[in-house]
Amino acid sequence: MYATYGTPPISDWEDDQKPRLIEFVIMDICRNISNKGNKTRFPEAFDCLYEYIEDNLEKFLPEQY
Repeated sequence: MYATYGTPPISDWEDDQKPRLIEFVIMDICRNISNKGNKTRFPEAFDCLYEYIEDNLEKFLPEQY
């Protein structure tokens, strides 16, 4: 005989806390890259950020008035 299970309870963690956790982790990675430069423990993240900024440089230029 098999037990039947209802639907699992919905967790609001994904909607409530996950975005804040992701933001915290991103800030921690950026802080580490900023403080340690080439000796960061996140070289892949540094490379990805560098390539993103290089490919989208016009987004980061000061606006012309």
